[in-house]
Amino acid sequence: MKIGLLQSSYLPWLGFFDQIAKSEIFIFYDDVQFEEGSWRNRNRIKTKTGWSWLTVPVYKTGHFGQKIHEVKINNTIPWQKKHLRAIYLNYHQTPYFGKYYHDIEKVLEQNWEFLSELNVELITYFCRVLGINTKLMSSITLNNITGQKTDRIYSICRGLSADEIIVGAKAKNYLDEQLLTESGIKIEYQEYRHPQYMQLYPPFIPYLSIIDLLFTEGDNSLEILYDKNGGIIVNSGETK
Repeated sequence: MKIGLLQSSYLPWLGFFDQIAKSEIFIFYDDVQFEEGSWRNRNRIKTKTGWSWLTVPVYKTGHFGQKIHEVKINNTIPWQKKHLRAIYLNYHQTPYFGKYYHDIEKVLEQNWEFLSELNVELITYFCRVLGINTKLMSSITLNNITGQKTDRIYSICRGLSADEIIVGAKAKNYLDEQLLTESGIKIEYQEYRHPQYMQLYPPFIPYLSIIDLLFTEGDNSLEILYDKNGGIIVNSGETK
């Protein structure tokens, strides 16, 4: 049993879905601390002048140390309209815009309270249209998970009878490899070769949201996501 483990992100990049597809079970690791300035509540899209952030506003003041699944969206700010308008203006001329935009619109227009729930709903949708059939789970639903850092990851692996785990390169900074390998758990550090594909406005910019690939390449997106010829090798995880 091979599992993937990563915090949910807003409109994630291609490497996020590569990690999901390489897992038999993928776990949204959202009962860990939320970090400001991370990919949890923002990502980038392509524009005529380069790239631009789409950021979901969240409540931070007075919520220091909150876990990702506890983070609430600040809906006093009209972020949904802003994001949908930005997506429309920058992608409505792409070949597959009409195939995906209205589904994304329906998700974003819902009355979301928690950031994690929004992220998971979007990621689940993208997996479906990409044709990725990995089982998705949330760490908050797992029972008898104990410890911190490597001990906690070991506890998750043991609870799911997993003997292999795929993680981003940044995990090297905190994982106790010896603990896992001596317990019979193989570690794979993801290295993702970013493909180059058609974009509406040259030159090509990598590490954008998955919607950039979907809108421009449509049904070919999963094949392109795995295209290893002439791509750009990057360490995976959150180092984009």
